[in-house]
Amino acid sequence: MKSYLKRASELLALTLLLGCGAAPPPAQLPEVDGLASAVDATVGIVDDLGRPHCAGVWIGTVVATAAHCVADKPDVETWVAMYKDWGGRTFERSFPFRTVHRDDIQDLALLSPNTILPGALHASAGLASTAPIRGQAVVVIGHPLGLPYTLTEGIVSYARRTDGVFPGMVWLQISAPVSPGNSGGPVFDHYGQVIGIVSFRLSNHLGGAEPHLAGAIHWESISAAMRQ
Repeated sequence: MKSYLKRASELLALTLLLGCGAAPPPAQLPEVDGLASAVDATVGIVDDLGRPHCAGVWIGTVVATAAHCVADKPDVETWVAMYKDWGGRTFERSFPFRTVHRDDIQDLALLSPNTILPGALHASAGLASTAPIRGQAVVVIGHPLGLPYTLTEGIVSYARRTDGVFPGMVWLQISAPVSPGNSGGPVFDHYGQVIGIVSFRLSNHLGGAEPHLAGAIHWESISAAMRQ
């Protein structure tokens, strides 16, 4: 476990060194036990060949992900893949899920399994009990460019935005680097609790991606959907 985290930290440091612009202030990774559970709660949204194109996270009995990661027709199943081994290299199994909640304005979807899942197949992450605050450390888990269960870290750059991106959306600005394949993936605080779901990455006026300007579905939108 310790060697894996050390290796992940080295790779993350190299990514920050090679990235464009100044690196954000260093963030504190969650406690090891919390981080292992957070990884175990993270899933993949996969295509017909089982390749992850988005991520998601178990919260209670549903999987939370980005709405743009799932089919826009309620009768079309979404295939979700997961494995329970922290050191695993590939997705273990995939299962059909149905959409039980969809909010295109907030880009949030909640999925429920269409079949009985084998026992102990997944862990469930907790939703943070309080809203995120500016400057707090975050960890993002996803499958950027198809690389399963990649961790990046950063901070909450702005705790609650309603401007400049999508009309009506309330979003969380984070500095953790994200890429295609991170969409729908969880944003964890240093306790391993979910405070957001990755939604988009901002681009500059030349069309190039800004590595430390990302938007996440806000904690309050997830919390409201879970109460329905």
